Amino acid sequence: MEKYPFVHKEVHPHLEPVFHEFLQQHQQEMSNRVIASFLSNPEYYRLFVDAVCFPEKEHRNLINTNGSKSFRIKKMM
Repeated sequence: MEKYPFVHKEVHPHLEPVFHEFLQQHQQEMSNRVIASFLSNPEYYRLFVDAVCFPEKEHRNLINTNGSKSFRIKKMM
C-alpha cells in the first residue's frame, strides 16, 4: 500500500495526478518525521489531501490551524 494514498479516487479521480505531483515536488518535506507523524492522524491526513487538491483558502486555513504545531506543514502548503 502506498504511504500517502489518494482519498478522493471515487469522486475526484481527475485530481489524483495533482496530488501525486505535489508529493513528488515535496519529497524531502514528506519524508520529515514531524510531517509524517502529523499525517498519520486520519483526520489531519484528509485535511492535507483536501488542501492539496482543493487549494481554496478554507482548506488551507483548516490544515494550518490543525498543523499549527508544525511550521513545516504551513511552509509546505
